[in-house]
Amino acid sequence: MAELLKLSWLIPVFALLGGLTGCLSVKPIYYKDDKAVAVRYVDNYRSLYNDERFEEMYALLSKRVQQEVAKEEFVSQMQKAKQSNGKFLNAHEIKSEVVPVGSAREVRIMYESEFELGPCSEGYAILVDGNNAIIDAAFFNPISARSPSPQR
Repeated sequence: MAELLKLSWLIPVFALLGGLTGCLSVKPIYYKDDKAVAVRYVDNYRSLYNDERFEEMYALLSKRVQQEVAKEEFVSQMQKAKQSNGKFLNAHEIKSEVVPVGSAREVRIMYESEFELGPCSEGYAILVDGNNAIIDAAFFNPISARSPSPQR
């Protein structure tokens, strides 16, 4: 009983701490900051694409992606993509989200993009930690022209 009385002073301390934490607003994911960093990396990636600096694009990819795709294969794929789609012109963001992944955050961004030779859908997953980022996934797929609906 004497031991319980010695610890009884902790009850008001825990009550106070509990009350204070209810007043605080905790924001574990900094959406705008992380997204801004990711968008800078996407812009750089597109600029390198337009300048046909495909080896430098490869350097922006995560080690995981680099282990899955050899540099020569990546460069070859980008050369074919450039021939098929032409230069990147502009894009409209259609969706984005920030997801915690370990100690970093993954920013996922989808775009409807315009290339010289037609529209494409683009998507990126960028791992962001502070002002540092690495592209963990990237794709763009040509959007085929819709055929006219049949007349009745």
